[in-house]
Amino acid sequence: MSDTLVLMHGFGGGPSVFQDFIKFYRSFSPTTSFLTPDFYNEKTFHPKESLHQWSLDFQNYLAQHINSEEKIWLVGYSMGGRLAMQAVLDLTDKVQGAVFLSAFPGFMVQSEKLARQRWDKDWANTIQSLEWAKINEQWNNLSVFKGSAPFSLRQDVERDTLAENLCQWSPAQHLFSVDHLKQVQCPCLWLCGGRDQKYVLLYGQLRQSGVPGMWKVVPEAGHRLLVSPREGTIEFIYKFIQSRGGQGECRESIHQNKNYRSPDSLSE
Repeated sequence: MSDTLVLMHGFGGGPSVFQDFIKFYRSFSPTTSFLTPDFYNEKTFHPKESLHQWSLDFQNYLAQHINSEEKIWLVGYSMGGRLAMQAVLDLTDKVQGAVFLSAFPGFMVQSEKLARQRWDKDWANTIQSLEWAKINEQWNNLSVFKGSAPFSLRQDVERDTLAENLCQWSPAQHLFSVDHLKQVQCPCLWLCGGRDQKYVLLYGQLRQSGVPGMWKVVPEAGHRLLVSPREGTIEFIYKFIQSRGGQGECRESIHQNKNYRSPDSLSE
């Protein structure tokens, strides 16, 4: 039986961000099926409501697209990776494993959470007040995107929806903690770009804290691993899934770094 991958996009993005991913993945596995939910499709999801509502919406989405016995793999980028973490915890009997691409798991201390809430409010105001060119310019200039190709937030989504979504689905609103992730039993792959120093440091710290999984840094890549993705990266993900997270050809670890510093302006 072929695998089903659920591809989960980031903030202000959509299913099209996975176009190259699907093309490369199918070159390795032509029989794989893909589901590409659009989290801004308000007929299916409620992007202005809570993460608890998202969890219910996602379960309804899966019930409409796969049979009750079918298991899935989750591949989530940034915000989509954070949503995938929630789904891994919610759907232990449904999820076979997950791949987290540049995905932030949550804050270690309360002061970081409060700082993120302030950042969310400031950016929500920016999205609602500036012209699109200025919004995208400032968004792409965030330090976390250094070394990544530019990306434009979707203009077919209402401004107030994007602004509210940024706050409602923020890491500051997570329903889980890093301690919950330490209990995950299914295989998980954590990837970040070598130019994305915030996540290189963060993932090293997470691994040291006891969060299970396989860890890989993609050389010469930034935060946006899905913008012009390298075929080798997709092949690595394919091998991870094919081996069911096993120790075979895809064993490679992120380096550990004891000089961790709290990441700022973590987005998408």
